[in-house]
Amino acid sequence: MTLAVETAPATVAEVPLFDGGPYPASVEAIDSVVVLFIHKRDFRAVCLQHPQVPLQALAIFGRRLRTLVAMIESVTFGSVRQRLARTLLELNQQAGDKPFSLPWTHQEIALNLGTVREQLMSRL
Repeated sequence: MTLAVETAPATVAEVPLFDGGPYPASVEAIDSVVVLFIHKRDFRAVCLQHPQVPLQALAIFGRRLRTLVAMIESVTFGSVRQRLARTLLELNQQAGDKPFSLPWTHQEIALNLGTVREQLMSRL
């Protein structure tokens, strides 16, 4: 299941910087990217020198948590058809009610909806 699609500039895999555990998901680049790795010790030093950095990280964590909770509610209580309708409405809003093309393949749509391609196609 696709949890999020980030666009530059963005951060991913910050959780281990704070709790020392492994990253609880995987990350895959859709396009070419430049990746910078920040060692935990260096990140902590920056946080101590610039207290706004961990506060910004908390804001990012908060937004992601809200998104994940909404996603869990949607997958738990909504049908594939309802999730697809919601996604299409959101894409329509982003396009400003102008005609738009779907930016994903059927497989990518299924991953974004928390289902498999076959299930998605049977609901269309």
